[in-house]
Amino acid sequence: MYFRQNRTVAYYECDVNNRLKLSGALQYMQQVSSLQLASLNQSPERLYREGLVFLLVKTNLKIERMPLCSEEVSIGTAAVGTKGPRFVREFVIDSARGERLISAYSLWVLTDTANHRILRPSAYPYDFEMQQPQLEELVSDIPIPKENSLNGDGKSYNVEIRYSHLDVNRHVNNCIYADFLCDALPYDVVTSRRMRRIALGFHQEARQGDLLQIHSYALSPPSWKVVGHHSRGACFEALVELSDK
Repeated sequence: MYFRQNRTVAYYECDVNNRLKLSGALQYMQQVSSLQLASLNQSPERLYREGLVFLLVKTNLKIERMPLCSEEVSIGTAAVGTKGPRFVREFVIDSARGERLISAYSLWVLTDTANHRILRPSAYPYDFEMQQPQLEELVSDIPIPKENSLNGDGKSYNVEIRYSHLDVNRHVNNCIYADFLCDALPYDVVTSRRMRRIALGFHQEARQGDLLQIHSYALSPPSWKVVGHHSRGACFEALVELSDK
């Protein structure tokens, strides 16, 4: 059973087509997972005081349609197990009528805030019940092609990491990368096509003052690979599959 939160999609969360932005959907998911932990007396604030934080490693999304402005939605989540050092968590966003809008499957790691060391799940000091997975076969297998296997030079733009990109961990919040991703796509593509499947993976954090170099590559069928690098190496990568016009 999913832990759920109901909410109304706000005007300021929407794009030029009056649909919820991808970053908004990720924010909904991040918030509902925080609320679930808080309901178990394991809030992110408490974990942070104890020197622990969950960091997103990869998320895969299957989008039937993006919620519209002022639409009532229900966001659900459940922890569904572990894979090696990673915690597995599922998310759904449904309409008020029960229509499945977005499904997401995500991998997280528990880290020590002092030295950023990844901890094994056995180091987590609290218990919470793992649910049976429901989405793994639906959205988990979205491979991201290696950058060196792509043809062409792609398109590039740079982002200097500033205050508004950062969260309490003093690095770029994972939801912000969705905006970087969408900004890497041609305007006519991102406004005229619908995102259907997305894989977003993280290699290392971006911090205040970093210059993030973002490259996009057009693939076929209509899809795009987007990667981000800074002076320390690869930061993030993504694959976006879009609908036909």
